[in-house]
Amino acid sequence: MLADKLPDAPAGEGARASLDPPSLDQLRWHQLTPLLFREVMRLGLEKHLNQSLLENLRQDYFLALRATAPEDQEIFRVIKALNQAGIGTILLKGADLRMRLYGESAVRPMADLDLLISLEHVARAQSILEGMGLTLQSQCSDPRPGFRELFRNELHFNPPPGGPLLVDLHWHLSGVDNFYTLPFQRLEEKSITWNYQGQPVKVLCPEHALIHLALHAFSELHGVKQIFDLCLALHTLPPHWPTFKEELIRFKCQAPVYLILRDLAQLCPHTIPAATLKDLSGYRPSWAERLALNHALGYCTPHFSALYRHRRLHSWVFYVSALLWPQSEYLMAVYGEPDRTRFIQQFFSTLFSSAQNWDPH
Repeated sequence: MLADKLPDAPAGEGARASLDPPSLDQLRWHQLTPLLFREVMRLGLEKHLNQSLLENLRQDYFLALRATAPEDQEIFRVIKALNQAGIGTILLKGADLRMRLYGESAVRPMADLDLLISLEHVARAQSILEGMGLTLQSQCSDPRPGFRELFRNELHFNPPPGGPLLVDLHWHLSGVDNFYTLPFQRLEEKSITWNYQGQPVKVLCPEHALIHLALHAFSELHGVKQIFDLCLALHTLPPHWPTFKEELIRFKCQAPVYLILRDLAQLCPHTIPAATLKDLSGYRPSWAERLALNHALGYCTPHFSALYRHRRLHSWVFYVSALLWPQSEYLMAVYGEPDRTRFIQQFFSTLFSSAQNWDPH
């Protein structure tokens, strides 16, 4: 990234990439300018940069400092409120990575606060968050009582007016259209006690953190920052590789994690043992996994994943009936009116559209 901006830099001070250098607009789109400014200053490279570029980077860094200060305050406020209620939390993704990988909030942007808690505490945590001014998003309403806790894994809360962060409350982690599941109990058993500005909190162990980041990147790759997260995790945490392989087998998610690590090995050579990649490359996904990995069923893939995980007949009946005939409260929350005919028409219209675009290959 720095190669074209450092024409006078001595060899070794800038990585010489074969790719075209990104523009300032590209760096800003990926939210990388604060990180780039910090690294330029840390490495003493500022004398090699065009002054206009350096000033733009500096301005973005200080804007990020100003923006992330209220975010840190909100994270502290939420953790403190949950701690006071006796609800232990595990920090996920951005809020965790800022501490352990980047060491500074300003250089790692985030839009929402992801927390993992026990399912038994979800209702109480929801009440606490709503008491703090956050509001549950309408699409998180239950089609039928108990549906979300059985077939979903999170609730989304909008911030209070002027609030800096959404809050996502998870009771287990999932990936690839919810085909793979990382249960809370195992994640909590291996979690690490941490400190967030004086408040006790937990974070995922290095092995689970890497698995979660890889699954998230495979499922929803939003931009370069996720690649940075993974590369930094490999360098900074790093995982104990035999334990990592054991946990992959436990969670049965070798296939998507291998595909991500295989590509990362091209970017971060020597950080992933060749023996680990070789072992993982020998895994052959089942027919059901291949459907999920390729998103082969389109709109229906998450439904397939849910039914594949819950194979009892009564679970299937509950799932299908809840989708086709949800309670009136759900229709009001999501559509603003209990118009069941309109709901069914939209449901089958989406289903038909997905079927038309389905590619069996």
